[in-house]
Amino acid sequence: MKITRTTNPIHFEDLEPMRFEDLSFNLLYRQSKWHSINHLGRSGSDGGIDIEGTEILSNNDLKDWIVQCKRYKSFSPGEAEKIIKDLKNKYPKNNNFLLIISCPFSKTGHDRLKSLKEELRIEELEIWTNSNLEAELYHNHPDLLNIYFGISIGTSFDLRLELIEKRKKFRNDLNRELLKEFDPTKPIIGAHRFQHRKFIIRSVMDDDHETYQDNFGWYSYFGVQPYYIGDFGITVNLELDYGYLNDDNEFIKTSDTGNREKRTIIKKGHLPYENILTYDLDNGECRPMFYCVYKGENGPFDKIEWEVE
Repeated sequence: MKITRTTNPIHFEDLEPMRFEDLSFNLLYRQSKWHSINHLGRSGSDGGIDIEGTEILSNNDLKDWIVQCKRYKSFSPGEAEKIIKDLKNKYPKNNNFLLIISCPFSKTGHDRLKSLKEELRIEELEIWTNSNLEAELYHNHPDLLNIYFGISIGTSFDLRLELIEKRKKFRNDLNRELLKEFDPTKPIIGAHRFQHRKFIIRSVMDDDHETYQDNFGWYSYFGVQPYYIGDFGITVNLELDYGYLNDDNEFIKTSDTGNREKRTIIKKGHLPYENILTYDLDNGECRPMFYCVYKGENGPFDKIEWEVE
C-alpha cells in the first residue's frame, strides 16, 4: 500500500468559541430533518443553551434537543456532569441533550454520562468529541473542512477526475462480475440481466451486530432487486405494488376505480457510485453487498421515483 500523504489532527481549539458553535450548528443542520433549529449563542443571551432544535423523526413525531458546545483543550467528567445537571434543572421538561466538545473525552467520562442518564431519567444523552467531528468532516463534509480550517482534500479538478475514475471502475467491475451474458432477444435493462436476484445494501455505520433504523426510516441492512448498471450508479427496485392511476397520473389505491386498469407500480432507487464506499461480491451472505453512506431522507440513494408498468 502506497502512502501518498499524512494528515495532522484538526485543532478545533484554535477556533474562536463562536466559530466553533457555528461549525457545530452547520453539522447538526445537515445531520437530521428539523422542524426548527436555532443558534441561540449568536444572540448573546442563550440561557445556557447554545443550540436548540426540534427534530422530525421517521414516524413524524417531534423530539426537542438542547445542545451545548464547549471549545476546550480538555474536558473532565465532572464538567460534563455539571453542565447536564444544570441544564436539566433549568429545563426539567426537556429530555434530550447533546454536548459537542473540541477535545477527547475519557471512558470514565462516558461511563459517568451513562449513569447520569439513568439517574436523571434522560431519554437521550450524547457527546460528540473531536474525533467524531473530524471523521464527520473528512468523510461527509469536505466543504466545511475547507471553510473552517482551510483544508482542501485536493483541488476541485482533482476531485472531479477522481470521481470519474471511481465511476468508471465501479461500472466496469460490476458489469463484468454481476451481469449475465447479453441475450439480444430480451430487453437491455431489467432484473433478468443479473446473476443475483438481490443485492444487500449496508450502512458503513452498521456495527455488524444489530440492524437499526435511522431517523428517516432506513434500515442499516436491507435487500434490493438490481435493475440496471449505468455510468453514474446502479438502479434498483425497492418496492413492488399494485394500484391505479388517477386523472393526474398519480398512483392511487381505491375501490372507486371506475374503468381504470390495475397497474404494476415499482418504486425505484438510484444508488450513485459516490455513495458506495466499497463492495464485497464474494461474502458469506452469497449475495453482493454494498457498503454505503446514508445521506438523509433518501438514505443511500440520490433519487427515488415510481415507475408504472
